[in-house]
Order: sequence, then C-alpha cells, then structure tokens
Amino acid sequence: MHIKNIAGGSYLHIGIVTSITARLTQFAKDFHSETVKLQINTGGVPLFRSSNVALWPILGKIKEIANCVPFVIGLFSGKTKLGSVNEFLTDFVDEMSKVEVDGIIFNSKHYPVSLDSVICDAPSRAFVKCIKGHTGYSVCERCTQNGVYRQNQISFPECEAGKRRDDR
Repeated sequence: MHIKNIAGGSYLHIGIVTSITARLTQFAKDFHSETVKLQINTGGVPLFRSSNVALWPILGKIKEIANCVPFVIGLFSGKTKLGSVNEFLTDFVDEMSKVEVDGIIFNSKHYPVSLDSVICDAPSRAFVKCIKGHTGYSVCERCTQNGVYRQNQISFPECEAGKRRDDR
C-alpha cells in the first residue's frame, strides 16, 4: 500500500482484491455463492466539527454475505474539498475493471466479481457522476423537467416530463 498526493490531499488505495479476500476469509462459512457481487459506497465526511479536514472513503460490501460489514477499499483525506473525481477514483476503477475480467481466486476456487451497485447520498452521487448537484434547476437524471423556485425551495411540479437522452 502506498499513499499518493491527489486533488488537494492524500489517497491510500488498500485494494479490492485484498479487501474481498479478507472478508471472504472472515466469513467463509457464510459464503455459499458462485459469484461475488460488490456494493460500493463513497461520500465525504468531516473528521472533526471544528476542522476543515474531510475523509472520503471508498467502502465495499459483499452482497451475498448478509452480516458482512463494509470494508475500506480506498481512503482520501484532505483539508480542501475533493477536487477531481477522476483522480480520486482512478485506482478503484482500474482495479475494478481488471477484477471484473479476471475474477478472484479464493481457497483454490475462481469467483467472478461484478459491481452490483454504487450507493451514495445525493451530493456524493452528483460528484461521482459529474452531474449537477441536487439543488439545481435541471437536475433530474431521468427527465428534462426544470425546477421552479417557490417559497425558498426548488420544486418540480410536472409528473410527466420528457425522458432525458444523451443526444440533447
């Protein structure tokens, strides 16, 4: 493991294979699947109330193990807001791409690995997907509706707006 400087802070990549293997070792008696489905979460959290130091962990969980607690795949720490999602996720995406092709070997058995879901709160999801934040006027990821500012909040009054397409 090595710490590298990125986007206004430091990043430690523990690794997907390392983390999955550790969890499978810990929960070997509870794991009865032929595949490993990985659930991922990320989001920024302040380290202390009176500090501007924030942590952005990349957490993983094996979906097939019910009582498996999340494990750390990577961790960013910095005094400024995380600047570049590309820098932050590069090691994770590179390793996940390789693991999805190669799978992992555990107890002399090959297991295919797939990304099942990415679970984030609204601000983190917008950051990871490089889209407008959840408080903007045209922020719906699925439709083309524009928000209307009323009584100090943005609302979306239409229920049947047109679907969003990539070619627009």
